[in-house]
Amino acid sequence: MRLSDGREVFCKLHEGLTEQARKRTLVLMHGGPGESCISFGLCLDSLRTLADVIETDQRGCGRSEEEPDEAKISVNQVLEDFEEIRRHYRLRDWIVWGHSFGGRLALDYARNYPESTKAVILENPAVDIQDGLHCILRGYESYFRSRGREEEAVRMGALKEEKDIVKCLDAVNAVADHDKQRFWSNHLLSEEAARLLDMSRLPIEQRLRCVSFFHRMKRDESFSRNGWELLKSLGCPILLLCGEKDRILDGQLLEAFQSSQKCGQIRHVSGCGHYIHLGNVDEMTAYVRNFLSAFCG
Repeated sequence: MRLSDGREVFCKLHEGLTEQARKRTLVLMHGGPGESCISFGLCLDSLRTLADVIETDQRGCGRSEEEPDEAKISVNQVLEDFEEIRRHYRLRDWIVWGHSFGGRLALDYARNYPESTKAVILENPAVDIQDGLHCILRGYESYFRSRGREEEAVRMGALKEEKDIVKCLDAVNAVADHDKQRFWSNHLLSEEAARLLDMSRLPIEQRLRCVSFFHRMKRDESFSRNGWELLKSLGCPILLLCGEKDRILDGQLLEAFQSSQKCGQIRHVSGCGHYIHLGNVDEMTAYVRNFLSAFCG
């Protein structure tokens, strides 16, 4: 769709499969920064049993049009784009689903647009960007040490209390792809699911937009805001989905979630890592169905 400033973003509405499902709308906020909603391809039919589903690649990213204005690759701009998409579809409100980095976007959106947010679903989210990165760096330190790669373990360990978010993001992004796949448990995915995460299969222009989005977005000043205080400020129902083998939320951060959101539900999804929506769609969908039935009619 074309936004009010003339920029085109990839946006697609998948109609719910039942009359009951079509009474609510779910919008997907992908992770990264700099991924796309392509990875949700395997679970769309399952989600359509629950709601109308809107997938969109964020401004300047993936299947969306290139954004030449660097100032417009920002959290605030992306949130404004989502609100414009909601109005385009003439929705009173919707359920916001945020995966990984998209989880932080979902929380920021719910704070900025509380009347538009019926509920929030967080899938392995980066609630607080700094804490999430430090958790990942601790995980990589342990990962490399367990493999006898002490130099790499020390390098990651030296950053696990680093306050410069850009340095932390760059260190995590620089890890070799085969190590990333193991660390995030992507090697456990089916062949069909793994293909959806294979960036090399995308057209070169889409890949370049994803990379550019990452390097622009990582400098957004809003990342320094305390995510736990943000979580405390929300009054809508929240479901936290945690992959059994995921590395972005350890026990310490799960305790922080519980203390920050007393009314939130936590559900652990078995046999999967960071991409629950690729690793265990059936269990994930069951948890979401129960949550929506309880809180969203």
